[in-house]
Amino acid sequence: MTLRQVRDPRSGSTAKWLAATLQAGAAVATAAGVGVARVLGFTTEPETFISVITAVAVVLAATATFARYFATRPRAAVTAAS
Repeated sequence: MTLRQVRDPRSGSTAKWLAATLQAGAAVATAAGVGVARVLGFTTEPETFISVITAVAVVLAATATFARYFATRPRAAVTAAS
């Protein structure tokens, strides 16, 4: 189910934050994947593929988690100057 289908009031904000953070998250995920592949010697063994895919998936999941956090975090109350 999507956030809009369950009538989440912050779905629009979440989409905006995800759009804002996804490029940086993709860059970090790419770097993490290349780093893992390098450590494993850029082999074509299944362990290398699994490790790289796991690293990329974890970074992208963290990106989505941060976007959701930023969209739903409590905001400080704005008070009028007296």
